[in-house]
Amino acid sequence: MHAWAIVLAAGSGTRLAAAGLSTAKQFIPHRGAPLYWRSARTFATVARVRGLVF
Repeated sequence: MHAWAIVLAAGSGTRLAAAGLSTAKQFIPHRGAPLYWRSARTFATVARVRGLVF
């Protein structure tokens, strides 16, 4: 059985803006890649995941 993964990468980032950051959380770099991309790459390593929805 195969499944699709949903990567949640939405929001206006108002809590981070209140802390002085102007970048939405999903686009903040972590170890050289945006957070949403790291999640997508992790899902891509799972054999049962047939595709990704952003």
